[in-house]
Amino acid sequence: MSVVDVQKNLDAAQLTLVAELDAPVTTAWNLYANQQFVEKWWGPPRYPATFTNHDLAPGATVNYFMTGPDGDKYHGLWQVQEVTPEREIHFTDRFADSHGQVDAALPASDVVVAFEALDGNRSRITTVTTMSSREDLKEVLKMGAEEGTVQAMNQMDTLLESAT
Repeated sequence: MSVVDVQKNLDAAQLTLVAELDAPVTTAWNLYANQQFVEKWWGPPRYPATFTNHDLAPGATVNYFMTGPDGDKYHGLWQVQEVTPEREIHFTDRFADSHGQVDAALPASDVVVAFEALDGNRSRITTVTTMSSREDLKEVLKMGAEEGTVQAMNQMDTLLESAT
């Protein structure tokens, strides 16, 4: 299992997930930076992701949708803030409509993904998601954000095993 820790802090409106991988930081980074890889794990197992635009440059927008088992599509986008290859990605994750436009009726989240080398050619990915308010965090948790993210990130190990 990739995810080793999950912390919810309602006062800070944060959800923190820590995943550890039997792979070097370069490989962990590529799970996000390479569109072919991110499509294989982003989204829970029954909701595979398709990225229609994937550019991790500061100021860029990354567009994606997840397709549910009933064929419904759930659109989202990342507004990329900062990128330090193999160290950190900072983006705003937004819900979107089918045209890639932000759905302002649903809460946005500020996401920082940090990559860290561990002993033995292993790596750690720490994802801190911060919402605007306690209420927004409660809303996305009620929508299944914690379970969905854990399920999605736990697919990283299987992807790495199939790549070797």
